[in-house]
Amino acid sequence: MQNDLSDEQLVSLYLGGDEVSLQSLVRRHTTGVYNFVSQLVGYGQNAEDVVQEAFIKAWKNLKKFNLDKKFKPWLYRIARNSAIDFLRQQKSTIPLVNAYDDEEKDGADYLVDPAPLPLEQAISSETKEIIQKLIHSLPQIYSLVLKLYYLEEFSLPEIAEILDESIDTVKSKHRRALIKLRKLISEDSKLVPN
Repeated sequence: MQNDLSDEQLVSLYLGGDEVSLQSLVRRHTTGVYNFVSQLVGYGQNAEDVVQEAFIKAWKNLKKFNLDKKFKPWLYRIARNSAIDFLRQQKSTIPLVNAYDDEEKDGADYLVDPAPLPLEQAISSETKEIIQKLIHSLPQIYSLVLKLYYLEEFSLPEIAEILDESIDTVKSKHRRALIKLRKLISEDSKLVPN
């Protein structure tokens, strides 16, 4: 029955004393949060530690959660902040969300491309796997936006909230990522018809 409930309903039940609801939330989001955090800190034990820390922070702050908002972006923002805290503690120089903000403005922000999106064109699982590998090969700032949008199915405003950026910045990164992805797809002989 709990699988039929929204995240926000589960939070409300937990706040009302139902401990099982919290377990359902954790089970529901562990894999997605782990994959998201792994993009920032790498896969393995570091990501597992950050995910655990993110869920602990979410649990401690659940009473402050606004039930009129969506839970998933709130949780992912906590996960992002936990990853940043981890990287600061590690004194890492891994570029995070704003790493490519200084790129030259090349007009890509203003292009309108009527062609179907690359992920909309993916019809076979093999093609989807190839596209996912190409997305992973993009600079982190672009791959993260595409993964949040297409794989985690966040809206652009939700991604802006998660990344703590303006909606215009996220839209710009999304467009640039699609342009870069289309270029990679056109260069990949497995995806281009003969």
